[in-house]
Amino acid sequence: MSQTEKLLELSKTGAYFIYNLDELFKHAKNLNLSNTRLFFACKANPLSFVLETLHEAGIAFDVASIGELVQVLKIKDIKGDNIIMTGPAKTESLIRLGLENKVATVVIESINQLELLQKLSKEYCYNPSILLRLQLKWQENQKSVLGGNEITPFGMDLETAMQALKLLKLPLLGFHVFQWGNCLAAENLRHIWEKTIIACKSLTNDFQVLDLGGGIGIPYTNNEEPLAWSTIENIIQELKNAHKVPEIWLELGRYLTGPYGMYITTVIDIKRTYEKNIIVLEGGVNHLARPALVNQYFPAQLLRSSTQPLINFSLHGPLCTSLDFLGEHLLPKDIYSGDHIVFSQTGAYGFTESMPFFLCHQLPGEAIIKQGLLKIVREPVAADYWLK
Repeated sequence: MSQTEKLLELSKTGAYFIYNLDELFKHAKNLNLSNTRLFFACKANPLSFVLETLHEAGIAFDVASIGELVQVLKIKDIKGDNIIMTGPAKTESLIRLGLENKVATVVIESINQLELLQKLSKEYCYNPSILLRLQLKWQENQKSVLGGNEITPFGMDLETAMQALKLLKLPLLGFHVFQWGNCLAAENLRHIWEKTIIACKSLTNDFQVLDLGGGIGIPYTNNEEPLAWSTIENIIQELKNAHKVPEIWLELGRYLTGPYGMYITTVIDIKRTYEKNIIVLEGGVNHLARPALVNQYFPAQLLRSSTQPLINFSLHGPLCTSLDFLGEHLLPKDIYSGDHIVFSQTGAYGFTESMPFFLCHQLPGEAIIKQGLLKIVREPVAADYWLK
C-alpha cells in the first residue's frame, strides 16, 4: 500500500494530524550542530512523540505552563539543565514544580515573579539562573502575535529591568527579548537582534547569555523562500563578534517542527455562490485556528492525483461563523464530496492552538511516521468524550 493509500485509509474515520518524525529528527540533528544553543518552544507542538524525537536530537526545551513542564518531565533521562521556564503567568505551583525538578533557568517577566522565585528558591535550597525578559519599544508600525510594537504582558520595560537588577539575589545569566513572529527576511532578523543587543547592553555588560526567543519563519505561500539555517548562523556569529556577546540562545518553534506535519480532512460539500467556488470541510479553525488568528493560511492540495485543470476554491470549515475560513486555494476542477484535502506546514501551531470544542464537532486524531511506518497515536473522538 502506498503512503497516499495509507493516508486515505486513515482519514476515513475523521480528520488527522500526521507528523514525520524521521524527517524531523534529521532536521533537528542538523540544526543542533550549530554553536547556538537551541531550545524547542513546546507551545508549537507538545505531543510526547515530537518532544522525545527532539530530545534524541539533542534539543533542549522551553516550557511556559505546568502542562508543558509535565510533558517534558515525562521524557526519559531529561535533566533540569535542558529546560528553560518562560511565560508571563508563572503560578506558585509551576515555580515549585520547576524547583523540585532543578530547572536550570527561569525567565523573569516582572518584579512580582522575581520576588516569588527568590522566596521559594530559599525554601528549596536551589538557585536557578535568571534571564530577565525585556519588552522593547519599536518605531516600526507593525503588529505581531508576540506583541511587535504594542504594549503586552510579556517582560518588563528597561526602567523596571534596572530595578529588578538591583533586587536580584539569584545568579543573573542574561536577558530574554522576543516580540516578533514568523520572520522570513534575514535583514529584519538582523535589525531586531542588533537593536535587542544594544538595549541589553544599556542595562549592563555583565551578562553571559542573550536569549533571542524564536520568531524565525517558514513559508506558507509559493512565493516565499525558506530561510536557510546557514544564513541565521552567520548573522548570529557576526552580531556576537561585533557586540562581544558570549552566548546566544534561540527558542525555535515552527522552524523546528512546522514543515514535518500535515493535516488531512474530508470534503463535505461543494457549491458555487455568486460566482465563487466554495468547499466546506469536515475540519476548519476548530482544528487549525491559525488562519483566523493571523490571516495566514496553510498550503493545501488534493490528496489524490488529478489531471484536471486547477481552479480557485474558497475553503471553509464546519463552524457556524465566517471566521471558519482556511484560505483561497488552487485545486483540481474535478474535486468532489468525499475527497480529502491535505494541509502542509502544520507540524507547529496546529491542534493545540485550535478551538476544538465549539459546535461539538469531532476532535482530530494524531498519527506519526517513524522508521517509515505510519502509527496512530490517538484516534478521532466524538464530543461525548468531553461533554459530561
